[in-house]
Amino acid sequence: MKKRRIYLHIGTEKTGTTSIQEFLYENREALIHKGYYFIQSAGVRNNRALPSYAMRDDITDDFFQDRNINTPEERKKFREYTKQSLDQEISSLPDSIHSIIISSEHFHSRNTTSSQINIIKNLLSPYYSDIKIICYIREQTETLSSLYSTLIKSGTIYDFSYHLKFCTPRNSYYNFETMLKNWVDNFGEDKLCVRRFDRKTFINCDLIDDFLSCLEIEPSEDFSRVKKPQNESLNPLGQVIGLTINQAFPNQLSDKAIISKKRKLLSIIDKNFAGKGVSVTPEQYSEIFEAFRETNREVNRKYLKSDGDLFPYKEPINNQVNIDQNSILKLILQLINFTPLPGSFADLFRDAALLYESQDLEKAFIFMELAQKIRPDGVVINKKLNEYREKLK
Repeated sequence: MKKRRIYLHIGTEKTGTTSIQEFLYENREALIHKGYYFIQSAGVRNNRALPSYAMRDDITDDFFQDRNINTPEERKKFREYTKQSLDQEISSLPDSIHSIIISSEHFHSRNTTSSQINIIKNLLSPYYSDIKIICYIREQTETLSSLYSTLIKSGTIYDFSYHLKFCTPRNSYYNFETMLKNWVDNFGEDKLCVRRFDRKTFINCDLIDDFLSCLEIEPSEDFSRVKKPQNESLNPLGQVIGLTINQAFPNQLSDKAIISKKRKLLSIIDKNFAGKGVSVTPEQYSEIFEAFRETNREVNRKYLKSDGDLFPYKEPINNQVNIDQNSILKLILQLINFTPLPGSFADLFRDAALLYESQDLEKAFIFMELAQKIRPDGVVINKKLNEYREKLK
């Protein structure tokens, strides 16, 4: 079998990977004409089956849950199928293909040990004569803030303060020195192409042009560009709504119909409430920046061949949740008038209100009012609204 060069894009998460993958998918034919092939058997956009291939049997996630892969035997069959499919796909490539592109941000979040990355190396080694690991890294607090929106879309029941606790140098998800070392230990430092996720440092101030430069491809009119933003964050209001729905209806519920409805609702929120979400306070930013300063400087020195701080010190604007009446009216208009919801969603809003009534009556009132917009004649809904109005006087 002809061996080729492999470009392995490992993320990291929250560094425009969805936009890159959409570009690669939409330009498959143009890339083939230039001798590059974007792997499809492991996932048509996100090649997620490959990082999942290297995960331990005792660790599961949404990838396996969605596919009902629950036992060690089912994992074994999944690995056999993934390996066979990849082999068939690469074996069938014409000789004109000199380079293979693989992309998944889940290499960053799911393959967190050197031994897991070694599994990836062993899987790919029959197919490459050379390999280049492409990795974008983003300042830790920005990563956290963007990740929080993704976690809400995925069903987290924990608020921002909970996830903030994990943003420490002990966590290889955020500690890029530790994370990159695992890849170096398996592939060698010279195989890594580490880029700072910062528009000011991109080639032509453009992420796609920058990524193409990593592939040693000149930007050209041969490629179509995806103009619609991909995988945007939720604004604070969308985050509050999404979190409340998740808390009322956690993913572990056995009622699949309710979970399906919840996902549809989260999708509506995603489409209508894009924007900058909550961020750390200036004090939290300063503490986190200092905690990562030395490891970030080492990454800057080792991989970017530069001295000083990896990221500029830039305190965020404190973007905390502030729900006012105008925002609620906007929510009602967008979620119900602009995108009509089926009557069953009144139950979701009603139960979200009941969840909040003992701890935050104003939020309970907001969600019960949403339920009334969908089901104006609901007896329990109207009774509760009257109770809330009396208590809020």
